[in-house]
Amino acid sequence: MITNRNKRLVAFTLAAAFLFMAVSPALSIAVDVPNDINVGPYVDKIVYKVIANQDQRILALQAGEIEMDNSFFDPIYLDPLVADPDISIFEALRNGYGHITINCRDGGNGALADATVRRAFAYAFDKYAVTSGIMNGFSQEHDSLVPYPNGWCIEDEMEYHYYADETATGIAMLDAAGYEMSAGDPSYRTMPGTHDPIYIGIEYSSSSQEIAGGTAQIGVDALRRLGFNADTIPADFNEYISRLDSHGDYDMVFYALNFYSNDVDWLAREFWSELANEPYQNPTNFVNATYDSCRNQLLYGTTYEEVYNASSWMQKI
Repeated sequence: MITNRNKRLVAFTLAAAFLFMAVSPALSIAVDVPNDINVGPYVDKIVYKVIANQDQRILALQAGEIEMDNSFFDPIYLDPLVADPDISIFEALRNGYGHITINCRDGGNGALADATVRRAFAYAFDKYAVTSGIMNGFSQEHDSLVPYPNGWCIEDEMEYHYYADETATGIAMLDAAGYEMSAGDPSYRTMPGTHDPIYIGIEYSSSSQEIAGGTAQIGVDALRRLGFNADTIPADFNEYISRLDSHGDYDMVFYALNFYSNDVDWLAREFWSELANEPYQNPTNFVNATYDSCRNQLLYGTTYEEVYNASSWMQKI
């Protein structure tokens, strides 16, 4: 999910007004260029302050202790910031998104290795609920691996979107695939054939209860509507990222990805089957021959059309 079409909010304190003048030269007038061209408004120096706590950053901004906060902030702070006459807020599409990574190798006692289960979850997960209930409208539903501001993103060209709660479709898929409900009360989905129990945990950073925890809870609600035994699991961010990097044990994890360019060559690494066991690569343990078949064209295509077609197919898969 990205921040009002996933809009990222950056607060600026306007301590002074800068006047920029554009002068159109006249052909009949000679212009003397000064020796010192450092004339006019300028910034003498920039001091960076690291304030890890979001509450403290907002208070520092309101008190005038800092002039700019270049990180996004929780929408709960929007009203008091808008009401402050000395603060201006800049909104821009974020080159990134929050997402739930799924262990496609053996997550959920092996159930998440089945694309049917993953797709059923996609149908049931209510992205509109995240936008309205968690992000106060400051987000945009998103399906593609490529963030919306990136020119290679095909979000608006996809024939179908997994935005709304379509649990009924997911349930029908699971029933057809043989994921029967267990006997007793409560009753949960079991593995086809063996009827082994299935448990799915969605981990999230314990330092972000509202956004990360709230999004993870919407994911758990979707899994439970599908009939799975599922829970949210607060965890240490650095610990579970290390686990993802080393292909450790997990079911699902919510975290954010930010990108610093418009390149898409990372698609050839992050989900390539041959890197499913390589440290720091392919954290989802995803293996798919069709996806792999697009890799060479993505990396070595000599025309825009070749690269676009390859990245387009990879986003659709």
